[in-house]
Amino acid sequence: LVPWVIWSLFYIVGHLAMAGFSWNAFVDGLSWRNLLYGGSIPLWYLPFIWVVGCISGSLVLYSTRKAGSVATGIVRLVQAVGPFLAILFIPLIPLLADGGIPLAQWGSVLPAIGFGFYFARRRAVQRLGASQVAWLVLGLIACVIVYRAMDLEFMPTLISVCLLIACLFSPLQRGGVLLHLGTLSWPIYLVHSAFMGVLGGLFGFTGLTLFFLVLAGSVIVSEVLVNIRLFKEWLL
Repeated sequence: LVPWVIWSLFYIVGHLAMAGFSWNAFVDGLSWRNLLYGGSIPLWYLPFIWVVGCISGSLVLYSTRKAGSVATGIVRLVQAVGPFLAILFIPLIPLLADGGIPLAQWGSVLPAIGFGFYFARRRAVQRLGASQVAWLVLGLIACVIVYRAMDLEFMPTLISVCLLIACLFSPLQRGGVLLHLGTLSWPIYLVHSAFMGVLGGLFGFTGLTLFFLVLAGSVIVSEVLVNIRLFKEWLL
């Protein structure tokens, strides 16, 4: 919640500065959408993950305190059928899309929650055997069928789940390379919009030049954020 507020304020102030702190820019910055994600579209994920985290975290916490409770059974069931649970979220995508930003983004990643629950119960590669991979693949195929039936874009879900499975079995995991890249991915996601705005908007860089400059700047800043405790605690 704290990083959400800080990053939103950072981007709101940044937009105001680039607009010369004009009155129109100030009024636009106070719209509920801009206050929700700071005027930077990628920040939609912060309030989303906070809401999802509160709901799922509360359920998991209650289930651990009440062994054998209904909540425990629900959590285990949700984790077991996670890949197929994702199907239930797909019809919400067009409904939330009508609400514009950031609700459209919220809807597009709802199916990922099901897969996330499934992966969360198997943190170690050794626990993801052939039967579990087959279950994942069947769930993914079912999701793609529903996506296609509703004429929705399915490639982001297909690619991301396949990449995650590949990463779980990658030898790079043993050396900590994937873990470090995963640690950097979050701050890179948060700061890349700022670099795109400055380098593309103010300095006019485009194409591959803009891409590599944004990537380099984001990686450097991210290394600083994850290695300084104050930044890590308040911004990540």
